[in-house]
Amino acid sequence: MNLFRKRGLSDKMNQARVSLFGSGRRLRSERTLIDCLTTLETSIFSYRPPESAYRSAYVFPGWRWHGLQEKPPETVISFNDSNNDFLLAAFWSDRSGTECVLFPLGNGDERLLSLPIIDHWHYRDPSLRSIGVIPGGQIALAPPLVPDQFFDEILKIANFPSTPFNLETLGMEIGKMFLARAHQFIASYDPGSADRFIQSHRYNGGSLQNFCQSILDDLAAWNPDVLPYVQDTPMRVRAIVLELAKAPMWEQLERLSQSPTPLQDRAPIADPDGIHDSPEMWIKTGIAHMQNARYAEALVAYERALVMDPNYIDAWNNKGIVLRNLGRYQEALVVYDHVLTLNPNDVLAWNNKGNVLSNMGRLEEALAHSEQALILAPSNAGCWYCKGCTLADLGRYQEALVAYDHALTLNPNYTDAWSNKGYAFKALGCYQEALITCGRALNLDPNHIDAWNNKGSVLADLECYEEALVAYDRALALNPNDVLAWFNKGNVLYALKQYEKALATYDRVRVLDPNHIDAWNNKGIMLTYLGRYEEALAAYSHVLTLDPNHVNAWNNKGVVLRMLGNLPEAEAAERHARELGG
Repeated sequence: MNLFRKRGLSDKMNQARVSLFGSGRRLRSERTLIDCLTTLETSIFSYRPPESAYRSAYVFPGWRWHGLQEKPPETVISFNDSNNDFLLAAFWSDRSGTECVLFPLGNGDERLLSLPIIDHWHYRDPSLRSIGVIPGGQIALAPPLVPDQFFDEILKIANFPSTPFNLETLGMEIGKMFLARAHQFIASYDPGSADRFIQSHRYNGGSLQNFCQSILDDLAAWNPDVLPYVQDTPMRVRAIVLELAKAPMWEQLERLSQSPTPLQDRAPIADPDGIHDSPEMWIKTGIAHMQNARYAEALVAYERALVMDPNYIDAWNNKGIVLRNLGRYQEALVVYDHVLTLNPNDVLAWNNKGNVLSNMGRLEEALAHSEQALILAPSNAGCWYCKGCTLADLGRYQEALVAYDHALTLNPNYTDAWSNKGYAFKALGCYQEALITCGRALNLDPNHIDAWNNKGSVLADLECYEEALVAYDRALALNPNDVLAWFNKGNVLYALKQYEKALATYDRVRVLDPNHIDAWNNKGIMLTYLGRYEEALAAYSHVLTLDPNHVNAWNNKGVVLRMLGNLPEAEAAERHARELGG
């Protein structure tokens, strides 16, 4: 497979609707194109580990170039940034290096100010620099292409020959998976249209590659807004098929020593228990992976179950949980909406959809979903707990305590409820109650990271800083990538006036979350205390690219500018802070 093969458009794809992008962020690296792609892949994997050994960090999407002055890019890829936003990246190379343009969804240059991937990439390629903006309307998404030799390549990797029988068997299986994915997208809008789409796409002979391509083309024609979310379909399906090494399909295929046998003459696979390859078996496999936090493998299992039974509600619900754990919130919402079309009274879907909405900051909607779940199941401890979490996020801590108490009455060993009840007490200034409640959580589960974080936060408020550090270190021993624990530890070191250590801690936060505004702001404060004013100024300026209305950053920037003797700009910064209410 040629890594840099341009994705041309078939005649049918030329008829499909396309989606134009707005302006793009121009970057320049001194490295070669292949080195840039390798570095970019490493950067993506640093925040999004591969879901499968057969998946890359990015895919080669369908695209069309509309630029009148620039030559078409040599390579175009797509991937999700660390904030889960879709990005299209176009590359041009020359003797002095490589130019890349990043195109996020939407319009307006302001969306180009904060692209987390740039920090991840620059960390591994110091030569990377921004060189401006390219106007919108230059490039469009089109349906992804099913690559030439797609089925042959899968068979080769799995050590099977590309016989007509094998190609037909594999192609039919993949066609079903393409249809299942199309059905998922369409059903979230109109279940009736989804069923009609399936009925109108029945394989009647001919090229299976063209059949699969027609599914993608017609899905894009139905609604071009799905284009960003279907670009990985060929590679996702490829990975699922290759992961299913023990599926009956593989047992049917011909080995090199076998003579061809027509599909209709094949004997059925022996399966005396009826569970060797059933949706129930894949559900159990997915649950086992989830319990070990192997979410990518769990997702493969649930998708396999849904290929076999598209109406299996447990598989849909569990898939939604996995997508939420992977930070893929929009996809999770689509899943839960589909569940509720299958069963409008599904308590788990109402509750879990509320959790996703809460993660997205849509708190009032989340609360409404929790309350709907409780109407359906008033004795469900999990629903009361989720309602408490949402109320706490809304700052309604007294009501949150009532909800947590309901959950604990129903389940006295509900560790998460004890931990979050402690946080609510802290927010209300009831520190002793908070310590007792966090302690109860840790008695039930000494490895509860959130309880250690909450206990540390209470101790910090009580100015018991050394004890707070112990609590945060316990949390970090359990999860070295816990952003909250690192940030809170930095705040305690700041309070102890250990500015160098605090600075290193905030830098750790920035590596884990490049858009953590408070870490950037606090880094500027530490640099100011250390007399490193130019670096502090750069930190505050970065905060203001992330949030132009950050009052503290404007005030802090004014202080540093005064330190540097730049009084006019200092006064301008302070005036801007006052205008914002600071």
